[in-house]
Amino acid sequence: MNSRDLPPPHKVSEKLIARCRLEVEGKAKGLVRTIAVMFVRLIWKFGELGEGFQWGLPLNIKPNTVRIGRYVYIGANANIGTPLVVGDLCMISTNFHLIGNDHNAGIIGTPTRLGFRREKKVTIIESDCWIGHGVTMLSGVVIGRGSIIAAGAVVTKSVPPYSIVGGVPAKELRMRFSPDQIAVHDNEIYGSIQE
Repeated sequence: MNSRDLPPPHKVSEKLIARCRLEVEGKAKGLVRTIAVMFVRLIWKFGELGEGFQWGLPLNIKPNTVRIGRYVYIGANANIGTPLVVGDLCMISTNFHLIGNDHNAGIIGTPTRLGFRREKKVTIIESDCWIGHGVTMLSGVVIGRGSIIAAGAVVTKSVPPYSIVGGVPAKELRMRFSPDQIAVHDNEIYGSIQE
């Protein structure tokens, strides 16, 4: 699967991106980062790499497997070897591991070493998510917008929007906001582009 075949990153409003340009970048820093991002895009062959991308080194990203939204941060020692789409304004802390979930141990007469799953599952992290230090995530999950994944969690299934999850395996600890607060937050973050 080529990164250009992946769905586009989950977006926030242009009003919020304009705010990021002022509060995160500034003019001089934004120009330097724009030039650096062009080189990063070439090195890892991102299908999409939004403005304001920040990263720590080293990054271990399989070429042609990732699309990244705007003002995303990925910390040092990230290991991404399967297709991933990251929405706008996400923070992925250090030592993040996206693992393949690609061996089938349930085929009678076939050792696990040979039980390959051939399909490539796409992992989607929607916008405004915070993935803590040392998180391990199985490929194919969807992390709903506004979610927080606690440090050290092992995510084995999809996470609903605005949930805070943690543990091994990760379980919902609580919701980030009440339903009324979600409505207000969504209006501020997504404006008229909210689905």
